[in-house]
Amino acid sequence: MSMLLPAMPCKSTFWMALFLYFCLSGVAYGQGDNPCSALILSPTNGTTCTPVNYSLAGLTSTSTAAATNPTCAGFNPSITPDGWFRFTTTTAQNIFITTTAGSIYDGGMELYVQSGPNCASITSIICDDDSDVGLGFMPQISLLNQPAGTYFIRFWDFEDTNGDFNLCVATTDSGDEPCSAISITPTTGTTCTPTNYSLTGLTSTSSAAASNPTCAGFNPGITPDVWLSFTTTAEQDIFIATTAGSIYDGGMELYVQSGGCASISSIICDDDSDPGPGFMPEINVLNQPAGTYYIRVWDFEDTNGDLNLCAATITPVPANDNCAGAIAFPAIPTDGINCAMVAANTFRATGTADATCIGTEDDDLWYTFTVPVGYSSVIYNMTNISGSNDRVIQLFSNTCPAGASLGCYGAEAGVITGLTGGTTYLMRVYTAGTGVVSNFNICLMLPPINDECSNAISITNASGVFINPGTQYAGIATQSLPPITCNSKTSSSANDVWYKFQPDANGGNIAISVTPVGSADLVIEGFINAGNCNGPSVCADATLDGTETLQMTNVSVHGEGSADYSGTYYFRVYRYNSAAPYSFNITAGGTALPLVLTSFTGQIQDKINVLYWGTLTEKNVQFHIVERSVDGTKWREIGRKNGLLNSSQSVKYGLEDRAPLAKAYYRLRSVDMDGQESLSRSILLVRKGESFGITNIFPSPTTGDVTVQFNAIKDKPVTVQIMDMTGRLVLSQTMEANQELNERVLRLQNLQPGVYTVSIIHDAGVSAPVRLIKQ
Repeated sequence: MSMLLPAMPCKSTFWMALFLYFCLSGVAYGQGDNPCSALILSPTNGTTCTPVNYSLAGLTSTSTAAATNPTCAGFNPSITPDGWFRFTTTTAQNIFITTTAGSIYDGGMELYVQSGPNCASITSIICDDDSDVGLGFMPQISLLNQPAGTYFIRFWDFEDTNGDFNLCVATTDSGDEPCSAISITPTTGTTCTPTNYSLTGLTSTSSAAASNPTCAGFNPGITPDVWLSFTTTAEQDIFIATTAGSIYDGGMELYVQSGGCASISSIICDDDSDPGPGFMPEINVLNQPAGTYYIRVWDFEDTNGDLNLCAATITPVPANDNCAGAIAFPAIPTDGINCAMVAANTFRATGTADATCIGTEDDDLWYTFTVPVGYSSVIYNMTNISGSNDRVIQLFSNTCPAGASLGCYGAEAGVITGLTGGTTYLMRVYTAGTGVVSNFNICLMLPPINDECSNAISITNASGVFINPGTQYAGIATQSLPPITCNSKTSSSANDVWYKFQPDANGGNIAISVTPVGSADLVIEGFINAGNCNGPSVCADATLDGTETLQMTNVSVHGEGSADYSGTYYFRVYRYNSAAPYSFNITAGGTALPLVLTSFTGQIQDKINVLYWGTLTEKNVQFHIVERSVDGTKWREIGRKNGLLNSSQSVKYGLEDRAPLAKAYYRLRSVDMDGQESLSRSILLVRKGESFGITNIFPSPTTGDVTVQFNAIKDKPVTVQIMDMTGRLVLSQTMEANQELNERVLRLQNLQPGVYTVSIIHDAGVSAPVRLIKQ
């Protein structure tokens, strides 16, 4: 007689009695040898159990008529002996089956469920062959939320022996712990049809599995609770509602998985602690990231009753998905440097049909912005773009629903014109393609206040009285007029800024000079008809990065011969072949000297710099003064030559700078007997390796790092220092230096926008400061 029985010593009187019992009771020959003679087990309640030893001694290979071959490898249907067990559950259970080695150390196991009216109809659920060769490779099975039914376990030995092994079967109720949570699929939407759940047979979750709920009404160790779980693959709004069954006053908490099922974190808890019927909890949470979520529900009355629960999720839309939720831009700065920025992501956005602009409006976002008083244009720029690369901006008046379109803008950067200062506008942005989205930043900034001739800045506070308007910063200026051809050169663009002046009643010649701060090739154009921002003009574009001087002759307060004409003249400045921001200074003189200057140049010699200039005519010229500057803005005299009272012949002059700087700007200031002055263009001389000092800093203005060029007199480190305009040290950096000319990068990522001075410290002392602008 062959049976699958617990292995015990042969002389055991207990097993002898059991043997006689089976014989006398007519137990079928081959107990455990096929599904219909499977040994009946009673699973332990819990997740672990104490193994019992069983032997395959005397058992044969199950015929295919009784059960098909295992679905995993390692079974020889004509040789391999296998043993069968069965157990029955009356409610949904989590099933845990473990085996450990006896004389069998490498086994296989398959779990079946009865799918027909008797033991001859079974269906495989899971098979574990643990087919790795070696000691200790015994199979295990863990299954959650298995329905009530009859289950069969089949075990065999890879080595085809009739040895022994250890087996234990344990079950827990489904939903009793987070790791046995009942899996549910939320309805799509904000409402759903409730499903009934019972707490019958469930226990109070231990704090080892999950901490006690964060809201009241839970008695640890007593209150039974049920766990459910679901998984989302994208950001969702989550809605969970419960209604009474036999439970009429419940509590509920929502968790998110932060590790495995044993690592969960509370999101929200609703105890609905008011007494009385109908007090069942609800949870609504928005914008929850993709993840695995757990729902815990309990009864305040500590009963094992039932309740109804439904869970629903919906993909949220952005808050500004329609014009009623439009997000306001921050106030737009008026410094012409900084911008007002918002981050935009059209993912999940829906559309607002309007066929005015190009593209498909299926993912639009809405914003508002207010134009500062005094401005009529706003510059927009889209940056940090990902996703689709084609976006559209549409402008409306500030009404919702949006009224008539005020304009469409399809480029990534551009200018919105025709606006009214102090007015708020409605903007929508969408991705032009169908079914595509994009993520980007939108920056709104203002052009300089004098971006158009109508807002030109005056450089006279009375007729003929010129003032210094200070350093001018041309941010992202726009083009008012096309570029001109000046000095045989034509710029690719003319992002201009505008100025105006009034000459004195006597009229005469006006000299206007613009000097860049740092490197910028400037063009200056003056319009010779008073009161006119267009038409006949004169220009200056003689140097690459130096001073440009515009000569306007015979300008009069009675321009165009009209005695009541205002006599206001206009000129504009722009950067040659560049739309990048730049800074410059303006100087202007009243009636110009009767002087024709043919040249002003400089030459670097052994230990000195020599300045040369020539005149074609002179009248009542008292002095020619040579001035020097380290930054092109602050000047001091280094020498002068007497002028001529009356000359109509070519005259040559020269003057030596016997203590030259490593880098220096020079200009010529000519003064007549009445104190009237005229200025030449400035020139730059840079000496290589002969004296200590900074020779160049570029780029300036800059938004990032800069390169510092300097001369050193020894192979020894130098210290670079940056001071703000109050004289406060804001950056100090030591750099290696070689004798003669050096070039090093200066990191400015932590430096705030502003105007600074840069100097270097060496054995020779402290160099002359050089101006730097950080934007």
